Amino acid sequence: MSNEWPSQFTIFILKKVRIPIKLKLRTKLLSAFLQVSILATSITGWQGYRSAKTALKETTFNALTAVRETKKRQIETYFHQIRNQIITFSEDPSVVEAMKQFKSAFHDVNSKGEFSHGQISEFTEAVNDYYGNEFGPYLPEDEKTITLQYFYIANNPNKTGFKDNLDMAGDGSKYSEIHSKFHPFVRNYQKRLGFTIFSLWIRKPATSFTASSKRLILQPT
Repeated sequence: MSNEWPSQFTIFILKKVRIPIKLKLRTKLLSAFLQVSILATSITGWQGYRSAKTALKETTFNALTAVRETKKRQIETYFHQIRNQIITFSEDPSVVEAMKQFKSAFHDVNSKGEFSHGQISEFTEAVNDYYGNEFGPYLPEDEKTITLQYFYIANNPNKTGFKDNLDMAGDGSKYSEIHSKFHPFVRNYQKRLGFTIFSLWIRKPATSFTASSKRLILQPT
């Protein structure tokens, strides 16, 4: 028994020594495999991220391009429709007749001296004050324009934003008579189309009749 004990003891010692060596090697192998796995996963993930990012950018760009083209067509269609509406309106016999009468009535304003120089001065001051308070310095040079702007703007009882509610000023002029006849029609057209300002123009001599919530003017331009 005494002779066998050392041999058994030696084997036991060797076994005890071999176990940590196997564990250390296994740990290294597992660590290496884990590192390789993490690296491979990271590379795959990075490539996937870049591919997804590129695809997302392309998809977004294509979507924005499609929206741009849609808006472009909508805007072009809108202005095309407005152009056709204006052309149709300008060819309306009622509008043509209105411009002829407005032109004639405009030149008749105070042609017989219905308003004195003192009154014209009052009109001028009132128009100048109105524009100065509402829009900034502006004063028409033509007395006929000043007279009409006094009655239809500066002396208009309606507040700014509702000036177009006045169909006929109390000046007894031929212009106001024609204005009361055609202005409701023009105002209705303006509001139905959603225009802020709607102007009728005579080319020669250059004259405009403007219908808006702030101004109702026939003036040389």
